[in-house]
Amino acid sequence: LVAPVLAEIFAWANYFAVAAVDPSANLNDLNWSSAIRTVLFWTWFFLAWAGLYLALMYGFDVHEEQRRSAELRERAHVAQLRALHSQINPHFLFNSLNSVSALIIDRKTELAEEMVTKLAQFLRLGLAADPKGKIPLSREIGLQRLYLDIERLRYPDLIVDIRLPEELADALVPSLILQPIVENAVKYGVAGAPPPAALSINASSREGQLCLEVVDAGKGGTAASGVGIGLSNIARRLELIYRKDRVSLAAAPGSGGEFRVRITIPLERS
Repeated sequence: LVAPVLAEIFAWANYFAVAAVDPSANLNDLNWSSAIRTVLFWTWFFLAWAGLYLALMYGFDVHEEQRRSAELRERAHVAQLRALHSQINPHFLFNSLNSVSALIIDRKTELAEEMVTKLAQFLRLGLAADPKGKIPLSREIGLQRLYLDIERLRYPDLIVDIRLPEELADALVPSLILQPIVENAVKYGVAGAPPPAALSINASSREGQLCLEVVDAGKGGTAASGVGIGLSNIARRLELIYRKDRVSLAAAPGSGGEFRVRITIPLERS
């Protein structure tokens, strides 16, 4: 709106400036046709200038809005991961404290004390893990070993078989991604099963994909369709951390009666 006014002011200022320095200029012989053409020229110039300014400011505004939108999406993403991660630890803590209580009632104080010590160590390491970060597979397996050591105080006959190839020790996985699966395996495949109960954790790789598999003997109880809140959380976490088409989660009984849960994610190394 100001551009036409500025154009006329600038045109007349330019005209009088030329007249002031050019002795041959005569204000009495003003050519109004030339003056109008000059004003129109500078009007288009200022309009173009204003248009360029508005386009640049609009571009800056769009860029800032995109940045803010990306930041908000990232915050929402992290909040979802933290919410899903926080649902794991209370469930495990509840089960473990019940186990400690049972041992105390049975007057197995030494086992109860050992379980509390291992539980404290597990929580210290597990709660320190960043829910939106990744940790080496060797550390994730180490956490599950510690968890299973706690459970073996309840189930002394539990046979644990963990197979982690050395070349996959530094593979990156979301922190505590195996925890709900192992918990389910103990809850549904070990608890109530006739001895000896067995549980295995296997890691393998193929064509740039990392495969993690948890297998229990399948002699205990059976989870409804094999997918509870723990497995639902895992599926959601994997979709948030990776693209949905790059991950898979399968849970089903095996041909030998065992129950298998398999996760496939992109193979990344630390």
